[in-house]
Amino acid sequence: MQLSASASTLLVIVLVVHVDLVRSRGGRGGGGGGGRVGGGGRGSSAGRSSGRGSSSGSRGGGFSTFSSRTGIGSVARSSSLKSAAAGHITYQAGKGIIKTPGTPFMWNIRPYYWGYNHYQYRSGYDMCSMPLINSTDDTFNDVFFDNDTRPEIIVWDCHASSEYCCGYECCPSENEPISIWAIIGLIVGAIILLPVLLWGAFYIWYLVADCNSGKKEENENRGKKVKNQNKLLSTHN
Repeated sequence: MQLSASASTLLVIVLVVHVDLVRSRGGRGGGGGGGRVGGGGRGSSAGRSSGRGSSSGSRGGGFSTFSSRTGIGSVARSSSLKSAAAGHITYQAGKGIIKTPGTPFMWNIRPYYWGYNHYQYRSGYDMCSMPLINSTDDTFNDVFFDNDTRPEIIVWDCHASSEYCCGYECCPSENEPISIWAIIGLIVGAIILLPVLLWGAFYIWYLVADCNSGKKEENENRGKKVKNQNKLLSTHN
């Protein structure tokens, strides 16, 4: 009964930790579907002067910022994104006209959309966005819709469990949440190991107690023997 109570306590602790992780992740990445619906405008306007985009939360769903380096997530990779969109853009008199605004183009096996209204939600992904009108990157300054207005924002998504928005792409998460399989393994391992550890501790205690009992009995027998010898000596004398 004591073992069952211990296992139950451990299970409760593990589940509480898991719930905290999920809530924490939700605040960063899942943070709500509301971010997908209404947060886009705020993210877009905030990013016009700072070069930031928005999505449904932070890190894996938060503000998409450019890296200061030249690698993944940097402004230097903006030209690669524009090259990927070249098939959807026709140039006329120095202007790039988006032929089919509702059709996404692919870059690094990810679909990119010309605005929130064209974005197609995918389960397990967090939406990211980056304003195309900002002081940090002017790569798309010559790109327009056919009504001569400029696209204000570009939208894509990243894996919610392993990536976060950075630049115009996705960077791998440094801290990934504990998977359900890891929790199950922890619980099963604890259930299996706990009785083994208890039996091991009991066996060691038994050996120590038995050894101490044997020594005590040996000392008592030795004392009796010495006492008897002393009696014999005193009788002969």
